[in-house]
Amino acid sequence: MGKIITLQDYTIEEIQSFCGPNEENIALLEDEFHVDITIRGNEIHLSEENEKLQSVIGRLLTLAKKSVRVSTKDVMYTIS
Repeated sequence: MGKIITLQDYTIEEIQSFCGPNEENIALLEDEFHVDITIRGNEIHLSEENEKLQSVIGRLLTLAKKSVRVSTKDVMYTIS
């Protein structure tokens, strides 16, 4: 069963930072966790529940909230 994470407290710029250029960060998360991730409006849809992935997403969103441009290096560091 999938999971939906609500992004109502985040701006468009913060969500774009989280996703990365051309959604590179999303693709990296999908590859690392073997799930499909879709961004729809103010929601992140995960194809399945995964506590570690949800934790990583939360930490990356916190970084984006601090006006940090989230890089693939940030994603890999957060996963490890």
